[in-house]
Amino acid sequence: MVGVDVATGNLNANVGTFMPAAMTGTRPWGGFGLDDANGLLYAAVGNSNYVAVVDLVTSKPVGLFEVASCPWAVALDIPRGVGYVSSNGAAELTMFRLDQVMRALGR
Repeated sequence: MVGVDVATGNLNANVGTFMPAAMTGTRPWGGFGLDDANGLLYAAVGNSNYVAVVDLVTSKPVGLFEVASCPWAVALDIPRGVGYVSSNGAAELTMFRLDQVMRALGR
């Protein structure tokens, strides 16, 4: 995944891959949730059961956690400290606590 500066159109970062090598050459991305205060981007990894976490300062993947199949969209409710992930593969909504993610990241 490549970062783009929307003001200039310049490429500014290459985030790389989140998933281990697999038979599938690429994995389409779904929705994103931005935690500006902590400098983190939560990205639904389509055709999987995962949400990836990217450190926006380093443009590096820092975490991956399991959710319902084929995550589609990520919504963060920062004041309440929770995130939600909708599924494109099941009638499920995964809820996760942001403080647990932060602890797992050692922050």
